[in-house]
Amino acid sequence: MCAVIGLLVLAPFEEVLASSSGDFDGTLRPGDVGNGCGGCHGSAGGVSTQSTGPEALLPGVTVEYLITVSEIQIANAEVGFTAAITNDASHQPVFSVVSGEPARTGDSGTQITHTNESQALKLPQDGAASYAVNLTMPNDTPLGTSYTLYAVGDAGKNATQDGWAHAASLAIRAAPPVPLSITADQGSATESEIPLSWSGSQGEHFRVLARPGAEPSGPADPDAILVYEGSAESAKATGLASDTTYFFSAWGKAPSADYYSSEAARASAYTLSSDPGFIFADRFETTNISR
Repeated sequence: MCAVIGLLVLAPFEEVLASSSGDFDGTLRPGDVGNGCGGCHGSAGGVSTQSTGPEALLPGVTVEYLITVSEIQIANAEVGFTAAITNDASHQPVFSVVSGEPARTGDSGTQITHTNESQALKLPQDGAASYAVNLTMPNDTPLGTSYTLYAVGDAGKNATQDGWAHAASLAIRAAPPVPLSITADQGSATESEIPLSWSGSQGEHFRVLARPGAEPSGPADPDAILVYEGSAESAKATGLASDTTYFFSAWGKAPSADYYSSEAARASAYTLSSDPGFIFADRFETTNISR
């Protein structure tokens, strides 16, 4: 068990955001100064902190995340936060300030904080206050790479303390993009094969599934047929049943992990009949002529 003895000295008329831990910057990110303190003591009474935002982020895209401090008991409390992202020197997501938000970035962009800075802290409305922060995934981030968003929120004013709390860690992955397109070549289809081609945008791999009579429900659909998985952009669906409509779906895939795009590109085509005299009556419109 670790023990912490904190001494807080307030200058006359100076407003300082209260922190029961004595080290508000400890977000539980590995390697943070004060991380051991928070790891031992956890949260300290009175408030709740939550991080919300997408768990998948495309490389090169900036998305807004919210750090919300709630269950605040003191009506005139000032609310602050610190958030940090996993350190990875080679491919590091970075924070930036959302326009109009009273916050600042750290030197590296891997931590953003607003506690007792010169700009005004937020006041709670109905017992809660939220800060928005931008997070950008770099263009060269390997697809499937996972990062963790850490955050801690605090509420109080001068000697009146209403507690602090760590948010549950939020895992964020560099998501594969949705493939740009997939084409099923109906003109080259045979009784058992349909040629396919598809394209991507960021060097992702692909997982292509086929299913007779219905679209594959997802990249792990147990009722679908695996046509192809890898980096190529064309393949033949083979071993198909004759006279059957097949639906094809292509998902983007992380090259080194079973992690897929949120949506798929889709197409359909049908195999030819094995009976040369058979007419695909269900694929042609007919007109009745009365004499």
